[in-house]
Amino acid sequence: MAIASIQRYYLVFHRTFFDKYIIFFHYVPLSFCVIYPIILYSFLVTKYSCITDFVYSSWTCGGACYLYEPVLGSIDWIFNGCVNVVLSILATSLIITRVLIQKCRATTQRSIWNRSRRIIIQLVALSTLYMLVWVPCVICFVITLFRSVPILSSLYSSYLSYYQYLSSLLCPFVCLAGLPEVRRALNNVKPLNKQIVHDIRQVAENIKNQHRNCLESDS
Repeated sequence: MAIASIQRYYLVFHRTFFDKYIIFFHYVPLSFCVIYPIILYSFLVTKYSCITDFVYSSWTCGGACYLYEPVLGSIDWIFNGCVNVVLSILATSLIITRVLIQKCRATTQRSIWNRSRRIIIQLVALSTLYMLVWVPCVICFVITLFRSVPILSSLYSSYLSYYQYLSSLLCPFVCLAGLPEVRRALNNVKPLNKQIVHDIRQVAENIKNQHRNCLESDS
């Protein structure tokens, strides 16, 4: 998400520069996002010199053993978790701030907003979803890193650890909601006609009365 936010910043404000070096700004980061976690966690989970005792009744079977080492587990959380959240917040805030400043300037500057409105709205929506999911996890981790708080540890293991999956589940719906075609289709959906609603209620009432009459006749 951090790389996507940075890419959209260059795509909005430095489009020519971005297109000129698209391999460096687009394809290389995407390849890195795919290759880096595969190599890193394949090594840490399968090759790192520690013994993992899996607990099959726990979340993620108790986790890999490297997570329970203070130094390595903290480094993994800081660089692969906290840094991503911080960069996403900074990049998104920078885009919003710059758009608002330039929107208040000359009319020629407002063309940036008109041209890139879809990208900006989608970025803000995705970043908001990402931050709502991950910021509570990062806050719990940072607090427990410096001080033992059992209630936060219990909160993370019982709720926030599953809360992370919401970003993956809701991401497609957020992307669809950012498409103007989808918004127009939703706006064109008309509520049920009052007469149709009345007819449905009348049919339900008739069925209910018939059922009551059958019960009375049987008795």
